[in-house]
Amino acid sequence: MKNEWMIDGLFWLLYIMLALTVVLTLVSVVRAWINRDKTADVQNRIPVARIRYVAIAVLVVCLLLTYVFGSSSPLNINGVLFTDTFWLKLSDMFLNTAFFLIVVAAIILLVNSGYRWLMLLKKGKPSTKG
Repeated sequence: MKNEWMIDGLFWLLYIMLALTVVLTLVSVVRAWINRDKTADVQNRIPVARIRYVAIAVLVVCLLLTYVFGSSSPLNINGVLFTDTFWLKLSDMFLNTAFFLIVVAAIILLVNSGYRWLMLLKKGKPSTKG
């Protein structure tokens, strides 16, 4: 018994959910950008606006670089040869960007923890709290 219409329906449902997710994400980002509090660019002597702009710039540069240097060599998966350069580079872009940003976040976490530990040792108050 074949249920091809169910599989097609499932794929269409996934496409619709993906489109709604992308649209809602873009709407949320635009609304947050428009309604942001411009007077709170510096909070507790921390330049949050500058950090926000640097984070966006790093993400965009990382996406562009991983797309440009992404592999476009054909993939043979289950006997099917995938040769579309755009989609191969795009999938490489998302995978490599996610990997790179996770590694950067882990490094920043380790450096920050090490710095806090060093400052506690200088004060003479070693603590096990994180």
